[in-house]
Amino acid sequence: MLSASSEEPDTGFAHFAIDGNPDTCWHTSYTNGLPGFPHSIAVDMGTRMKFTGFIYTPRMDKDKGLISQYTFSVSDDGQNWREVKKGQFSYHYIRKDPAVQRIDFGRPVEARYFKLDARSPVRGGEQSATVAELNIITQ
Repeated sequence: MLSASSEEPDTGFAHFAIDGNPDTCWHTSYTNGLPGFPHSIAVDMGTRMKFTGFIYTPRMDKDKGLISQYTFSVSDDGQNWREVKKGQFSYHYIRKDPAVQRIDFGRPVEARYFKLDARSPVRGGEQSATVAELNIITQ
């Protein structure tokens, strides 16, 4: 199971964020309105897993929709979430190299579901968010 706050039909489906292909991406809606931040994407891993962090691969073909501030949460039932980490992604030369973001929790967590909340964009005034790939780091 996978859910998202919104998705762009045809070109930005939520499942593109976990398809193993960094050339595709989840993109929040822009043709059916601009819902604005915050945005979220949640994944059901099918079973409880222990993991120590996550990897956010931003969209590499354009500098639009890049996430700045985030919150990462986990859940055992997909409805009651507990925050594990929040912060701000660091980018260098973002227009030329968005850079994969590896975030370590500092301690392992165990859960069946995980969720990334995009709290704000890199570019002020931007309303959409994108994720090329979203992966967990297992032990």
